[in-house]
Amino acid sequence: MVYDEAAKALVLFGGDSGGPLFNDTYYNDTWTWDGTRWIRQFPSSSPSARGEVSIAYDPGLRSVVVFGGVGGRGRRSNDTWLWNGSNWREVHPNAAPMARCAAAMDYDPIANELVLFGGFGINTLNDTWVLIPMP
Repeated sequence: MVYDEAAKALVLFGGDSGGPLFNDTYYNDTWTWDGTRWIRQFPSSSPSARGEVSIAYDPGLRSVVVFGGVGGRGRRSNDTWLWNGSNWREVHPNAAPMARCAAAMDYDPIANELVLFGGFGINTLNDTWVLIPMP
């Protein structure tokens, strides 16, 4: 979950039922919280069902960014999606981190970059990546 500065709302994406890794239920629903109530969104496109995503708001992109996560049968992802307040759109950076879940991601306002650190792939990861938007 992350605060979407442009939409002035919290955004919640995906998650899982909390069952064992290979017998879990994953979700790809998107919800927003306007300070009073939860509102289910019905975008025309969205990331596949997954939990343990990395999610942060990037003010330069004026979008919520989702990266990676884990889905059915323990499958990890390395795709990148942007939420514009009404729809998800997949983007394809020139280089991307390997598939992972549970990585930390946040916006660095000094460097004006979205920073991703670590997570779990085949092993525990300790690498650092930045998302630099193309003009």
